[in-house]
Amino acid sequence: RYRSVVRHLALGSDGHPARIFVDQRPATLTSPVRAGDRIVVKPGADRSEPTETVTVPIAPPAPSALYVGSRSGTLRVVRGSMSHETVSQRVVRPPRVGHLVRPGAVALTFDDGPSDAWTYRVLKLLEKHHVHATFCLIGRQVATRARLVQRMVHDGNQLCDHTWDHDLALRTRPQGQIDLEIRRAARAITHASHGVRPTFFRAPGGEWTPRIEAAARAQGMTPLKWTVDPRDWARPGVKSILRTVYAELRPGGVILMHDGGGNRAESFAALQVLLRRLPKMGYHFVVPPAG
Repeated sequence: RYRSVVRHLALGSDGHPARIFVDQRPATLTSPVRAGDRIVVKPGADRSEPTETVTVPIAPPAPSALYVGSRSGTLRVVRGSMSHETVSQRVVRPPRVGHLVRPGAVALTFDDGPSDAWTYRVLKLLEKHHVHATFCLIGRQVATRARLVQRMVHDGNQLCDHTWDHDLALRTRPQGQIDLEIRRAARAITHASHGVRPTFFRAPGGEWTPRIEAAARAQGMTPLKWTVDPRDWARPGVKSILRTVYAELRPGGVILMHDGGGNRAESFAALQVLLRRLPKMGYHFVVPPAG
């Protein structure tokens, strides 16, 4: 058998084939055998699997989507060709962390819309304060609310794909279903907005996996994660929402809020305060750059 090169776990057979002897003469599995012949099989010796050298990218450790100018690094890895166990690795080019799009930049994002009850109010409030945000839209809710989507675009806001039906178990689904959830929502959003494709993608519940991220990128969208979650969806009270934002927000922060999924009176009230107070604290509202 082959043994893995690092942990010496049993892999496939044929590490070194056994030898067969008939009457002390080397033979094969097709050699004829006659009555009285003595057959001896000598097991082959175990061997360590061969290794291969590959080059893999190192993602830049950007704190959030508001950083630009990042550069991936390169890592040279010697690994087992069968087990992919790492024997050694060396950084060929270190990754480079970018810089904020502007000092004090923060982003507002709204999930689970559009909704008839709250999205228009949020848009009007953002317009009043001359602030742009990113709306993470559920595909099945978009078709009957195309005017809201068009208003988002007209006001300079960004569109984000939040899957077709917000399946919180998306990470467990087959790859084909993941791809369909993302693609179907993107098509609905593009149609409702009269041709504007969503720039970003956000996984339902923030349940990210490498498969989901890769699927979003393959469809031309950038994964959009948050750094501040005041859990406004749970309606903890306006004071609790504000307290969490003040405690967790830093330059480069991406704030998660909701304009859909239920009664958003607390979210709206908190937003009214944040739009007034955060600029006084030195923050500037921006939308994340694409790419």
